[in-house]
Amino acid sequence: MKMKKTKKLRKIRKTIKKRQKGRSAKRGKKQKAGTILGIGKDGCIIDSFSSNKYSKENGYVTKIFDKKITINKNLNDKLAEIDPENKRFNRYFSLDSSNDYEKNFIINNPDYISCLNKGLDLDENKFVFQKYLIELDPERMTKKQYRYLRESLQILHNNNISHGDLPNNVMLDPDDMLPRIIDWEEAKNPADTLDKKIDFDAFLYHFKAIR
Repeated sequence: MKMKKTKKLRKIRKTIKKRQKGRSAKRGKKQKAGTILGIGKDGCIIDSFSSNKYSKENGYVTKIFDKKITINKNLNDKLAEIDPENKRFNRYFSLDSSNDYEKNFIINNPDYISCLNKGLDLDENKFVFQKYLIELDPERMTKKQYRYLRESLQILHNNNISHGDLPNNVMLDPDDMLPRIIDWEEAKNPADTLDKKIDFDAFLYHFKAIR
């Protein structure tokens, strides 16, 4: 029993170290110029492609997914159920299926073309809208922000969801300056005990200076 527990702890530590390295690499890919706001393994985020409802002026950005990524609609619906006001989990919003104008428009969008020119294999029919968020500096994180984020993680786990890629995917909402958990491609629902422990230990390890 003790040996089994030791193996689990080793796996958790290994996962945390891997994600810490991944965080630096991911930040290095952030774009400072133009309207490409972020590039990652799951796709590209731009701010210029808008619908009437999810416009840049209303505080939304567009995420266009890599062709290999599958959007988990069931998980997104669950996040909407447990966080209907989108105050903790930055979930995805989609256009009505009847609205084809924006879908056709995206292939001529200059920011979308810029993402393709960077070697990304994007699917023009696989895009969503998200709230615009800003970078979180862990060294300047307040105790209030820490407590809020910890509560959010607990809510996820209480609903049997693990995120799978923490502490990387945490940003701030400029409207209230509180943290939001983002990017759900590695999430699991239902999640097992080990998945939740990896989430929680990664969170505690990364933000340990604030406790």
